[in-house]
Amino acid sequence: MLSNKQTDIDAAVDAAGRESLIENGCVRTTVAGVARAATVSRPTFYARYSTIEDMTSNLLTRELLPLGARLNPLPTTVEGLVDALISGANDLRKNELIVAVVAHDAELLLRWERAS
Repeated sequence: MLSNKQTDIDAAVDAAGRESLIENGCVRTTVAGVARAATVSRPTFYARYSTIEDMTSNLLTRELLPLGARLNPLPTTVEGLVDALISGANDLRKNELIVAVVAHDAELLLRWERAS
């Protein structure tokens, strides 16, 4: 079980990484910058993620998984399915990380899809 300190560090690294991806895109996000913003060392970052792309993949997965919940339980009508898909699409439009990745690094979505 993770301690509160480990959980706090994980949250700080993820928040700093998310913010940097939104502001700078993946190409300009660095381990040193994320670590500095999270007030942790680079080895602490590397204890959680092997690369910035690894962190990005993890963050994308966590942000996109709740959208799948819209289909659970599976709608029983075509209208229900369409409503769930439209609602999910609207959520995507509002998600800062998804919007930033599409704007700065859309090709990451292709690599993320293959890796997931």
